[in-house]
Amino acid sequence: MFAPLMDRMTMRDLSRRLTASQALDFLESFASELTQEHLQLPALPWDTSNPQYEAYDRWKGLPDKFIEHWGHFREPKPSFQIILVRQICDYAWGYKLVQWLR
Repeated sequence: MFAPLMDRMTMRDLSRRLTASQALDFLESFASELTQEHLQLPALPWDTSNPQYEAYDRWKGLPDKFIEHWGHFREPKPSFQIILVRQICDYAWGYKLVQWLR
């Protein structure tokens, strides 16, 4: 249920990222809309098969109606270039190379 908040707080596009006060406003507004039915839903188990932040789907298992309503908050998948640079940075030499090129 916190997927919209998490995605907007960690967006790569800084102009779309929530500030702390905006996040608090969002959380208070979001919490006020929750029904007893929502609050009774069990928490989904953490998927440990893919611990990478970018690959983990926070929206998986959420109701379709919820995704329709909050889907515009969803962080788009990273581009091929971002994935490539991150894979290069996994190596010490690659990290130093990317720093030097920047």
